[in-house]
Amino acid sequence: MHGDNQADADAELLASDSTEREHLWSILESFRQYRRAAHHNVTHVRRQDFYALPTAQWSALSQPPISLLDTLSKVDDAIDVNADLAEAILEAGLASFDLEDGLLSEQNRWAGATSKQNLEKARSTIHQMYRDWTVEGKIERDVVHRRVFEDLVSYLPAQQGKHSKLLVPGAGLGRLILASSFILNNTSYARQWTLFPWATTFTNHLSRSDQLRAVTIPDVHPGSTQLNGSMSMTSGDFCEVYGEPRSAGRFSAIITVFFIDTAPNFFQYAKTAYNCLETGGIWINIGPLLWHFEAGRNTSADHTDNNQSARDDSRQEIIGVQPSFELTDEEVKQLLGAHNFKVIHSEEGIGETKPLGRKKESSRCITLLHLIVSVLNDHGSGDNLKVSYNLLASFLGYLQENAAKRLVPISR
Repeated sequence: MHGDNQADADAELLASDSTEREHLWSILESFRQYRRAAHHNVTHVRRQDFYALPTAQWSALSQPPISLLDTLSKVDDAIDVNADLAEAILEAGLASFDLEDGLLSEQNRWAGATSKQNLEKARSTIHQMYRDWTVEGKIERDVVHRRVFEDLVSYLPAQQGKHSKLLVPGAGLGRLILASSFILNNTSYARQWTLFPWATTFTNHLSRSDQLRAVTIPDVHPGSTQLNGSMSMTSGDFCEVYGEPRSAGRFSAIITVFFIDTAPNFFQYAKTAYNCLETGGIWINIGPLLWHFEAGRNTSADHTDNNQSARDDSRQEIIGVQPSFELTDEEVKQLLGAHNFKVIHSEEGIGETKPLGRKKESSRCITLLHLIVSVLNDHGSGDNLKVSYNLLASFLGYLQENAAKRLVPISR
């Protein structure tokens, strides 16, 4: 959330930057293809597998009480409901970025110009509305959001005559901005849209009725909520947008929720946070360290060189800067301490939740790192930055020396 007139700046950037335009159309295309891709990947493929079974087996599965073919038909119906929401987000996104004029020629140019990864992220964005905008998701929100609010009250007290500016990075490469903007600006009343959060996944369900459970969004109509202050959104890479000198010292607090493990190079996130926080400003973080790009690194040794470029491109698409590395909770705190931040609170494992109708999987439990740090020095001091980078260089040497000992902190 940040500066005024940002939407106009985004529109100008979009018009002048073909790369930004291509990226946006790839995002929009992923929402447009949600219906077709979900029907194919979720039910069509399963029907093919179903009829490939021995006759006695598929016959048994098709009869009550299992009635798997009936389940697939119900899932198709649920996909269509979710797809109506995805297409509404698409239409709102086109309007937000002034892309309705000349739409047909643009769509013809970018039709199909999205990737499997983009389609999966569109599906994830639709699913995530369950946590963010339903009554049922409140128990999950409270674990994190309540702590963030308490931290702001405790560590960022109101100052007379001054409005605190908060930055909340982490919008899923633009997808969540489209979804959030849709809820905030394009809904007319509470519970306007129906959503089937778990219809497209067939694992970890107590029953089929749980898999096909419907919820409604939004739980509250944003337009009916009285807010003090203002909010704005923008698309763009956290480091690119807020690492520039014009962003220096702009914010009283940064709040990162399930975000910092998207960084291939955490140095860049720390440097950017330091740049845009005012002296004495705080950075509140809650989330695991499930480093998103690690799966691309953990490939089998028999991959050919031809596959290396594809893996590199996949990792680069997630976000960021090469080379990359993973840090433990302790190492994140040590790096921040070396970057002119002071750790004023640290806590692991702040709470566990499970969505309604979902079994708790101990193999997927994760540790949430709850961390609050404060900026120590004035951004105007070049000496402070010099000391900081000397410490960072020393810390990088420590990481290299102890590379074999580092473990990603996942509790399984």
